[in-house]
Amino acid sequence: MSKRATLRRSLLLSISFFCGLAAANATAAVVTLQAVSESPDQSQQDVPMTFGQIFKDGAVPAGTWLTATIDGQSIPVQVDRKATHADGTLRHAVVTVVVPTLSASATRLITLSAGGTRPADPPVSLDDLLASNFDAQVSLTVNGQLLTADARSLLEQARADGSCRPWGKECNVWLSGPQVSEWIVSAPLKSATGSSPHLAARFYVRAYAGDPIHRVRVNVVIENDWTWVADPQNVTYDATLTVGDNTYSKQDITHYAHTRWHRVMWWGDKAEVYAKLDGQYLQASKAISHYADVHPGDAFLDKVRQSVEPMDNGDETDHMTATGAQAAIGPLPRWTTAYVLSMDRRAFLWMLANDDGAGSYNVYYRDKNTGRPVTITDYPYMTLLGTYNSTYNPDTGKYESFPPCSDCANPYVANAAHEPSIGYVSYMVTGDFYYLEQLQFWADWNEFQINPNYRSHSTGLLWSNQVRAQAWALRTLGDVTYITPDDDPLKSYFVTILRANMDWYNQDYTNNANANKLGAITDRPYAVHYHDHTSLAPWQDDFFTWAIGHLADLGVPGAEAFSRWKSRFVVERMTNPGYCWLLASAYTLMVRDGKDYPFYTSVAESYEKQYPVLSQYTCNSPEMLAAWGGHQPGEMYGYATSPTGYPSNLQPALAAAVDAGAANADLAWQKFADRPVKPDYTNYANFAIVPRPPGSDTAPPALQPSIGFYAEPNPVVPGASTTLHWNASGVTSCSAPWMTGNAISGEQTVGPINGAEEYGITCKGTAGSATASITVIDDTVKRPEIELQAQPATVQEGQATVVSWEVQGADHCYALGDWGGDLSMAGQRTIGPLESDASFEIKCESAVGEADKTVSVHVQSVDEPHQATATDDTAGAAKSGGGGAFGLLAYFLLFGTALAARCRLRRPR
Repeated sequence: MSKRATLRRSLLLSISFFCGLAAANATAAVVTLQAVSESPDQSQQDVPMTFGQIFKDGAVPAGTWLTATIDGQSIPVQVDRKATHADGTLRHAVVTVVVPTLSASATRLITLSAGGTRPADPPVSLDDLLASNFDAQVSLTVNGQLLTADARSLLEQARADGSCRPWGKECNVWLSGPQVSEWIVSAPLKSATGSSPHLAARFYVRAYAGDPIHRVRVNVVIENDWTWVADPQNVTYDATLTVGDNTYSKQDITHYAHTRWHRVMWWGDKAEVYAKLDGQYLQASKAISHYADVHPGDAFLDKVRQSVEPMDNGDETDHMTATGAQAAIGPLPRWTTAYVLSMDRRAFLWMLANDDGAGSYNVYYRDKNTGRPVTITDYPYMTLLGTYNSTYNPDTGKYESFPPCSDCANPYVANAAHEPSIGYVSYMVTGDFYYLEQLQFWADWNEFQINPNYRSHSTGLLWSNQVRAQAWALRTLGDVTYITPDDDPLKSYFVTILRANMDWYNQDYTNNANANKLGAITDRPYAVHYHDHTSLAPWQDDFFTWAIGHLADLGVPGAEAFSRWKSRFVVERMTNPGYCWLLASAYTLMVRDGKDYPFYTSVAESYEKQYPVLSQYTCNSPEMLAAWGGHQPGEMYGYATSPTGYPSNLQPALAAAVDAGAANADLAWQKFADRPVKPDYTNYANFAIVPRPPGSDTAPPALQPSIGFYAEPNPVVPGASTTLHWNASGVTSCSAPWMTGNAISGEQTVGPINGAEEYGITCKGTAGSATASITVIDDTVKRPEIELQAQPATVQEGQATVVSWEVQGADHCYALGDWGGDLSMAGQRTIGPLESDASFEIKCESAVGEADKTVSVHVQSVDEPHQATATDDTAGAAKSGGGGAFGLLAYFLLFGTALAARCRLRRPR
């Protein structure tokens, strides 16, 4: 055999091998779900089921399709891709499967796998739909005048105009495929004499394949939400919705200004099926937090609401400004956590009902120019909170104030400080555009309810709110950015605002050497306003800590670093030996002596100042509990047995700290989890969040072998003793020269201490070992002290600055940030030319500890006073690079394409 033939044969064998691997992995199972019959006595054939599905990062690679099977047999599947992860893998899709047979009250297991090819069949078309006698109509009677709208004429007009396209203003194509297509059309409600200036109807028309089409799902939406229409007002009417043979009527509806309501109805044959998704997979995807293994009971679910009437807010709080616990407050509301933890249809309908009820709050502002929620990009000076003068836009010479209302009274009041999560999970699991817009409207309202000067106009900063309002607004902003479809014009809008906010927080806290050392949100007006501006609310701060951890879970750039910085405050309240963990959940915490005083550097100082009597006793000792007022041992402050008490509010923050890998977070969580007085989360699980488990895609460092180790007191009086405390997790034994036995937790007195004494400990477990050490010093020993400055601190682009430093008490120093290398104990260095803002950090070490300090330099561009923010696209473009590697990458991509084509040719049909 010739060399050429040998080479050709080897190449063919290699291709055959890789094709075999491709075939073997062509359908990798991703997730399972259940098709649950909602028909108690009728069997159904060819039942279509449409739902939203979240996917773990990497589970469905870019360009990969999905297959669906029941009992190993393939069934038709349509995948409308909506959002992708940063690496291009599928994040969220609206999936439609067709169940061949579904017996009465039966449940069938469906497996979705990555692989297969996209169906080549043409999509269900408008021609297919309009070939039937489909129609859906709205009739409203307002002051004796009949207003109408009908879906068929709107669809016929859209077909004639050719206006149906993704994100089209007149006709938005939401789904398109061989199993189902959906079009969204809208129009003002019209009378014989003209159109209503305020009321509009929207039809979400979802037509399933058939010859002829005989199954259409219609979501009929009635809105009173135009932003700039003169004299916005409440409108009272009688309503009749007609879809095929089905009618819904409601008399005397007072439709509040800037609100909406909807009804889902069917034309032809209704698909009586419920998509029961995998709640554990939903949590593992990191789209939501990880919850404790609790489940709402049947007796409880039998009583929860299943629907709401128009302008009924359901179980939402009438006035969200009300104090105290609310069922809607938390990372997710009570109804949504009940759904996530049970995936029960009753909880599912409860969640949808309350997300529907949220439509009755006046937060909905739609722009006629775009047909979508109004944005602060288009109107950077619009606001609900500022004065008329603050709405003047100098670029346009116009005031962007909203038109005044003549009659806009609403019994329901929204409030950012108590804002629920609305629409996020409902859209995630249904794929309904209605719930996507619910989420988008609320995220947008969070922006323009802030004074435009405080939010930096179109930048959309959230810092000026109460800390809890910042937390919930960041949660909503992160959720809407994560789940909004990639090609939605609003995607970049929310991404830009979120990026600007994360940059602001990291500049103000994470990367700011002058930020407080507590890890708390202390800047700005509403943070430290208790007790004459000396104290803050730890529970509000804990909401914020969880929110940032959630953003880190969602992969928001900058959130991971901020989460580690932020976690310090909740962890220290549980672990600092100078702070009693029973009061980690205190309602307020003193953080400075007066309004203009510096912040304390440790929660131990807070505890001593706020609780001078209790600080004299050992935490949780009988003496301390007696002085506190008769609390049980291990009973934390603030309704310890309540699922909405202050310890419960603290729990998600601690879980986020563990997931972030924050120092001592494992020790803090273990202490919290081991406390004897706890709530029952069974039917009220808003705050039942726990760290992600070992073996998940994000097994937290805190759940690996680790040790919490500290000495108290430290430093000590020369010749005195100290007590070493240790608490290890993920291990089976610990050892050290100074300890007796191998206990994994405990305390032991050591000494005398003269100068500096180092103590170490090693703990071992099945997954490995961990070590920890601590240096105990007497109070004659000083830790390193650093003086650092940059002059000038502000330079023009292309100029230099001089960084100078002086260090005392250190053995070794080195530079970090925008410079590097080892440093002497004193000196100066000229650095430049500088093209962008820079930070210079010094870290110094000694036998008794370490210290660090950072100084920043601002670089002004030639066209300042404009300052570059996260909204500037040039920074990202400049950093993208990658041109040199493209040739090689393209080569492999082309080779992979050829290989795939070869495999397809060889695959049996």
